Amino acid sequence: KSDFQKLWPHQQQAIAQALTLLETQGAAVIADPTGSGKTRIGGWLFRLAYNRMISRGGEFSESLIPVMVAPSSVINNWYQTLDNTGCPKEIISMGLLSNSRKPSTQRRLKLIEQTNLLGVDEIHNYYNENSKRTKALNSNLAESRIFATATPINRGFGDLITLMRLLGTEDLDSETVGKM
Repeated sequence: KSDFQKLWPHQQQAIAQALTLLETQGAAVIADPTGSGKTRIGGWLFRLAYNRMISRGGEFSESLIPVMVAPSSVINNWYQTLDNTGCPKEIISMGLLSNSRKPSTQRRLKLIEQTNLLGVDEIHNYYNENSKRTKALNSNLAESRIFATATPINRGFGDLITLMRLLGTEDLDSETVGKM
């Protein structure tokens, strides 16, 4: 069996649903409990979204480098997962987004600005719209945004509004917004 075939049925279904959202809305959130396999779902979703970008053609550029932002405690998990999918990637510790003084950090922040495929693990850490790390994410106009969290709402309804802004609610059609 391939690694994709080893996914649990709910993970395969989540990937299919998220691919539809990426195609129609440009963004998807994987909001499952801890231990449910969000990283595996996100890894394959990242790979399939990358394949879609490549199939559209175009010359190689920084916009074709998928960027995953994650807490330092799970970066190794993301490397392993994305290596298993064969997806090229740049994985950035979310801590770097708060300290942009070093030239190497500035280069990575530029990758976040330029990528057309942005992933963020633990997106609930970005709900403070005035923080440096949230502002760094808001500089991105990625064609596809994939977010993951076990706690999409921590403090109340405002968290959901902030999440929708990070997803790019201005891109949602009025029918979708009306269903919220």
